[in-house]
Amino acid sequence: MLDKLLTFWPWLAVLTAGLVLCAGALAWQRRPADMPAAAAAATPVERFGALEVLTHARHYRTANYGSQGTTHDWSLRWQGQPLSLQTRGGMFGDTPGEASVVNAVYVLGEGEAAELIVNVGDPNNTSAFHVLRQQAGELQSPLLCLSLAGDNDVAWLDGPTAPGARPPRFSGPQFQRLTGGRLLMLGSQCLYDTHSRQVQRLPKAHETAVVIHHLGAIAQSPDGLSLVYLGIEPNGTPHGEDVLMVADLAGQRWFPLPIDRSRLRYARREAIDAAWVAHHFEWQGAPGGPVRLAERASFRPLPRRGSYYDGQSAQYTLEDTLMGARHGLVDFLVQHFGAVAQPLGPYEDGQFLTLELRGHAVVVSDGSVHIGSPPEAHSQGYQPGRPGDPALAQQLIHEIGDAIDAALAEDRLAQLFAPPSTGGPAR
Repeated sequence: MLDKLLTFWPWLAVLTAGLVLCAGALAWQRRPADMPAAAAAATPVERFGALEVLTHARHYRTANYGSQGTTHDWSLRWQGQPLSLQTRGGMFGDTPGEASVVNAVYVLGEGEAAELIVNVGDPNNTSAFHVLRQQAGELQSPLLCLSLAGDNDVAWLDGPTAPGARPPRFSGPQFQRLTGGRLLMLGSQCLYDTHSRQVQRLPKAHETAVVIHHLGAIAQSPDGLSLVYLGIEPNGTPHGEDVLMVADLAGQRWFPLPIDRSRLRYARREAIDAAWVAHHFEWQGAPGGPVRLAERASFRPLPRRGSYYDGQSAQYTLEDTLMGARHGLVDFLVQHFGAVAQPLGPYEDGQFLTLELRGHAVVVSDGSVHIGSPPEAHSQGYQPGRPGDPALAQQLIHEIGDAIDAALAEDRLAQLFAPPSTGGPAR
């Protein structure tokens, strides 16, 4: 018996030590939550008349390499006392409840006259937007709308933006002061008019087309009763067909409008904005009556443009090119930049063609130009300022892309694309 105990003892000691270490690590990770007095002493407070907003910093440690972070939530006080909101939640938003933790705060105005829009509930599932107003010493907190499946981004529909930019979208824990607009999107389904204090809902989903809500509303009708979004209509292909989706807020209906990309041109979906819509479409209708969006009878097609990859890869992409367009792109790079075409390798089928330009490997397909790494960079790594350097690759791809865009603006390289269709109202 003693022999068996002596044999088992080393393993028991290792197991005990491991449990002690795990317990200590868990206790250490929980330390930020074990200091309520210090946290309370440092809690910032914003005052709007008798309404106070308290900001709480929550420290956490992730499972990845022990990295640390901080997130925030908020709580409310009314006339010095903690405030809970009567709200709704649950899977379908039909369960009454109280909320004392606020996920996000958006301030409209200043002081006692300010309106505060707050998001409460489960931010990853069902949450609710309430507006807080002070009137005659009383606090009103009506429910504006529910948000399902974490759909709680907030953005101006008509707020100030830089030229060519979209209004900023706020998501996650936020404390923001919003100015300069009237119409505020709460999630993707709820439009709040900050002047009339009225809420409008978007129509239910269309029968076939899918609205790309994360791009936000693109334009609005003059009467304010219709919004324009970008959507995708299934057409039997893997990616579907881009369409404009007009939301009739009064009639609670969607109206898809086709986009003929041979005439209505854009480099990428994010490039479709209010100016693009106004160039190609117009609102039609009798004065004082309902309006509808229709393609203009005549417009000058915009020049084609490519787009650059948003990540680290040095890539320029052209949409809607013809099969075999890579040969025209290769000819352009040879003539314009003096690039040297490389022979195909034994296992290459010619769908991707490689050129050498300033020591870089330039890979061309029917719809893209990509700067690859020279063979020695794969085995030896790269040196700053030499081929293979990502910064140099980005400089070169932008030089190439800008030159192609300039040629397209002069109506050169038209052979890369099918001729414009003649079926639409514009020529």
